[in-house]
Amino acid sequence: SIRIHCLTLNCAGKQPSDIGSLLPIFKSEMPPADLYVVALQEIVELTGTNYVFSSEDPINAWRKLLTDTINAFN
Repeated sequence: SIRIHCLTLNCAGKQPSDIGSLLPIFKSEMPPADLYVVALQEIVELTGTNYVFSSEDPINAWRKLLTDTINAFN
């Protein structure tokens, strides 16, 4: 069998802080999942400028935090 952990996070246009802020979301009494599916919403603040000219920086910051968090307990 395969264990899948799916979740969505609304980032509210904020930069990620640290592993401690996400660790409780991924921790559980069950064994670690084999596959993690994470959907991020509102990675950048929802303004017209950001919608047209958004950069990869916030995406990369969230990707790193999620990867570090998942790896921290697996």
